[in-house]
Amino acid sequence: MPHTALGPGRGHAHGHHGELLQGIFRGPDGILLRGLFTLPCHLFLASAECTLAGGGGVTIAPAWKKKALRAAELTFHTLGTADQAARISITSNTPVQHGFGSSTSDVVATIRAVANALGAQLDAAAVALLAVQAERASDPLMFDGSSLLFAHRNGFVIEDFGYGLGPLGVLGFFTSEEKQGVQTPAAPQVTYAAEDVELFDRLRDRLRWALRNRDMAEVGRVATASATRNQLHLAVPRFGELKQLMHGSGAAGIQVAHSGDIAGLLFDLSDPSVDVAVQHARAGLEALGIGPAWWFQLGDHREGPAAPVSPSSDATT
Repeated sequence: MPHTALGPGRGHAHGHHGELLQGIFRGPDGILLRGLFTLPCHLFLASAECTLAGGGGVTIAPAWKKKALRAAELTFHTLGTADQAARISITSNTPVQHGFGSSTSDVVATIRAVANALGAQLDAAAVALLAVQAERASDPLMFDGSSLLFAHRNGFVIEDFGYGLGPLGVLGFFTSEEKQGVQTPAAPQVTYAAEDVELFDRLRDRLRWALRNRDMAEVGRVATASATRNQLHLAVPRFGELKQLMHGSGAAGIQVAHSGDIAGLLFDLSDPSVDVAVQHARAGLEALGIGPAWWFQLGDHREGPAAPVSPSSDATT
């Protein structure tokens, strides 16, 4: 039965900054699953507002956010109000098609807004299943920065590592000169070989150990190994030079969006020389003609080597 609300429902979801680890992993009962560990990023936020209406179906603004519209319709159906009419509006500062999780943040914010408008509660696991139905593959943004290995095509958690990420600083940048992003639906699905299963098992074990011990140097090495493996599928231009810059500046590692055109140099914020390392890295990116660069931190909110800066709005496509 359609509902009438006194006020609009609201939902929010932060974006991310590509992946620290992505590949194929053993899930329950040894089943092989594609999975990823995203790098949370508080620079980006999507907000959705859902106003219930008396008729006219579900509409969304901007109208091109079709995945979020599908998510709204699925949520109404799941909550037993498939015939509910509503108007949904989304605002977001997340550049699209670069690997910042723009579509998933829209979707998660919308699902939360619809549930809020109906006075319903959906836990993160339920939101994850709806998100995957809406967009085929989803990032784990509904878990709000938890350290998870997530089956992005199945919609469930492969492993909850149980330890937060940080203290980590990220100097982000675009990897393509055009900054046009990547059309994720058009990208071919990655094919993994048998030896990849063993590789990603080892990286998963190393990441678990690094998080438990707050060893950001090891987190950086895991991210670098994953980014290097991804070169076989979505090659980052001048990746060899970027790895040289990583070593030369003293960065802990490099991570990439495995289906985008952004990357980040990773820095251990507990390292006394981190400010100098970040300065060297910024200068090295400039020498390579790479810019703009932006900075954010995880797990340690001390004053960093630079104020957080988002990618410029003109990069939005």
